[in-house]
Amino acid sequence: MGVGIPGEGSEGEQASPGNGAGAPRLALGGGVVGDYAENLMAARPWFMPATSGVTWRVGLADDLPGSAAGRVSGTGRMFRTPELARETPWILVRLTPLSAYRVLGAPLDEFVGTDVDLGDVYGRTAHQLLEALRESAPGQRRFELVRAYVAARAEQGPEPAPEVARAWRRLVATGGRTPIAGLAAEVGWSHQHLLRKFRQQLGRPPKTMARLIRFRNLVQRLDPVHPAPWDRLAAEHGYYDQAHLYRDFHEFAGTTPARYLAALLPCGCLSDPEVHSFQDTAVAAP
Repeated sequence: MGVGIPGEGSEGEQASPGNGAGAPRLALGGGVVGDYAENLMAARPWFMPATSGVTWRVGLADDLPGSAAGRVSGTGRMFRTPELARETPWILVRLTPLSAYRVLGAPLDEFVGTDVDLGDVYGRTAHQLLEALRESAPGQRRFELVRAYVAARAEQGPEPAPEVARAWRRLVATGGRTPIAGLAAEVGWSHQHLLRKFRQQLGRPPKTMARLIRFRNLVQRLDPVHPAPWDRLAAEHGYYDQAHLYRDFHEFAGTTPARYLAALLPCGCLSDPEVHSFQDTAVAAP
């Protein structure tokens, strides 16, 4: 649940932690920097597939271990929550790739493959945020606390290079189908320089980011009630064949397309005892 503050425009790929289009947006200065979702989740573990952005998750149960209460997952990282004694409110904030560089205030390749305590990134202020969220009622007040915290971090952080921003938006606009060599030429950089800057400022090289865009676009189209044929979905989203589609499901969600669809929850996460093969791993390097 939550009440959104709409923003004009976007940095690119839909940044919804959920599978639908209704997640509230975190908007600063007219630009969308991420999405916010607040959900009451079952006590059993649940899993979040990899995304092209950086995800914060905050558990608000009093008995949740401190190290698990607030976590930051880097670009392309899958994660799971611990098993708890009861239903727990969780807040998910998924930062778009360009805004994550500003909000984290550090090169994003330092966070690749990591799932770290929010306090290790932001120190004492992160613990103060967690306490304020626990003491606040669900809804607008929690949203405003998160929005103010993100705004303060973004104001202090570095700006991505204009060439990186342009290349990222081009990838998003084409659904991840732009040839990387042409992308480098379009922004006036060498291929290797583009790779280095993408890793530093977005966390992953352009090819991996393009795959994450394709995968996210596809899973946002999934309808568990009226599922479309996988071969049609693969073709519509730029996959060469179903084998490449299955590879991305295995790498980015740790499961098969059919199991993904069966385990899908409204939050865009997965709840299924068989969906566990990734074991909190990040996507493989290209």
